[in-house]
Amino acid sequence: SHMISACGMALFWQQLAFVGHDLGHSAISHSRDIDYFWGGLIGNFLGGIGLSWWKNSHETHHVTCNSIEMDPDIQHLPFLAITSKIFNAPFFSTYHLKEFKTDAFARFF
Repeated sequence: SHMISACGMALFWQQLAFVGHDLGHSAISHSRDIDYFWGGLIGNFLGGIGLSWWKNSHETHHVTCNSIEMDPDIQHLPFLAITSKIFNAPFFSTYHLKEFKTDAFARFF
């Protein structure tokens, strides 16, 4: 019964993230004020993710989609590498303003 509850909770949080994403794009009510209110409530208070931080990061992602040097949504080292190209050489992130180096720890994860 615990595993069933855990799966239900995981689905709830996943769906909440999708709703938060759509609110951040003003895609639910199509009113910026209404969607930002609900996005702030869901993201900031329930999800623990600041709406203004998410919008800045995610809008940069849309402009520079999947660019290793510029897209913050694919720069999750050392825990997640979206593409193996990240391991080819150190790269400078124009979003985080720092150099990412892939050491053995990052390659392990």
